[in-house]
Order: sequence, then structure tokens, then C-alpha cells
Amino acid sequence: MAAAYVLRVSAGGSQTIESAATWDAAANSWVPVPIRAGPATDRLFLTLYATGLRHQATGSSVRATVNGIDVAVLYAAAQPAYPGVDQVNLELPGSLAGSGQVTVIVTVDGQPANPVTVTFQ
Repeated sequence: MAAAYVLRVSAGGSQTIESAATWDAAANSWVPVPIRAGPATDRLFLTLYATGLRHQATGSSVRATVNGIDVAVLYAAAQPAYPGVDQVNLELPGSLAGSGQVTVIVTVDGQPANPVTVTFQ
């Protein structure tokens, strides 16, 4: 399960933060919250929390795929509010709508991080 959230930006510029997971007390585990595509004019961004990537050689050395699709890495560095935590911001393509559970892989300096999953409605 990803330590993540989704930022939705509407065509008018309004922004909404949505959870990518929620705690299921009955199952005693985190479960994914499906990411809905919304209107085609919406832009979706996935923010992942991680460790160990702030010392990459260059910003261009961080790559990501979602369901095997290369996605834009917009930010990959220290998370400003939490010491020791890094943050990766990805833009999600609309083509992922309806994909169900998908794998997100972030690669830093050619080394893949642990894959995480998110779910698309």
C-alpha cells in the first residue's frame, strides 16, 4: 500500500486533496481508496512519500511508471514538513481511468524502489 494522496486540479483551478488509502479496522489493515478519473478536464497528481531518494545524482535520474506507463515526475526531493521523509509528485494520465489496481514503480539512478499499488475506478 502506498503512503500517498491524490491532488485533483479542476479546469477552473480549484484543488482537492483525496486519500489514496484508508484504514479498515475490521481487516486491521490499510485498503486502497479508488482514484476516480472525474471530468476529462481534471488533472490528477499522485504524491508519494518515501525515503532515500533525496541524494540522487540529478532530478532527471528519477523516473516512474504506473501500470507500465511512463509518467511525468514533477518533484522528487526532501518533503519540506517531515524530516527524513522524501516526496515524489507524479502526474497521472487520464488513460488510467478504470484500470483497477495498478503498480507504481519509482526508479532512482536506475534502481527501482519497492513497488506500491493504487486503485483506479
